[in-house]
Amino acid sequence: MKKHKASILVVSLIILGAILVIALSISLVSIKERKASIGGGRTNLAYQAAETGVETVLNYLTSNSYELVNKLPNCDTETGKIFDPSTDKRYEVVLKNDDGDIVPCNSDDTVKVGDITSIKSTGLVDPNNRRAIEAAVAAGSLKCRRITKESESSGGLVASAVCDTGEFVLTGGGRCETGTNFCGRSGSGVVGSMNYSRPYNNYHEWRVDCNAQDDTGEACAEAFAVCCQSNPLAISFE
Repeated sequence: MKKHKASILVVSLIILGAILVIALSISLVSIKERKASIGGGRTNLAYQAAETGVETVLNYLTSNSYELVNKLPNCDTETGKIFDPSTDKRYEVVLKNDDGDIVPCNSDDTVKVGDITSIKSTGLVDPNNRRAIEAAVAAGSLKCRRITKESESSGGLVASAVCDTGEFVLTGGGRCETGTNFCGRSGSGVVGSMNYSRPYNNYHEWRVDCNAQDDTGEACAEAFAVCCQSNPLAISFE
């Protein structure tokens, strides 16, 4: 009888141990997936912040409102970079000349806006989530405009902002939302993950592809493009 009870106890302990191992394994997988999801969302936010920096500074440079670099708005006199004026300070932008050298925005009066040939914008979310976009600046004056396009339906996962004939996409960006509310149609949705946000159709449009993460399998995509009348410029992403 004692041996029988001991056998039952051993078997019970083995079963409990196996259940505990399985439960711990499931918990670890769930934690890793959640961390990956959070990390992907923050990387997406950093990328969108970098896009905002590119668009903002390109507007400064092409508006014909500033002749000297040291007159550009939101210049950090300590770092020589242009910063996000919001309280979040989500991006910083460096200016470069034709030789690829960094031009501080607090340069002396000899450095003109026309000397800037490219800019590099870095989205800042946290030290582990930084995304950078570098865009060339065309010589002379650019005629540019911004267009925005949402996905055709409330559950659409793709949006394309298409420039007119004779225009090209200088830069662009977008956002994704999931949940019951989409792109502010009936409120504020939840930020969703993005498969990609990039120029498309030979720099004639900017396309955003979203990834639905909620139970409905739906998301709202919104894309914007800065369309200019000039020759295409080189744009690189990091």
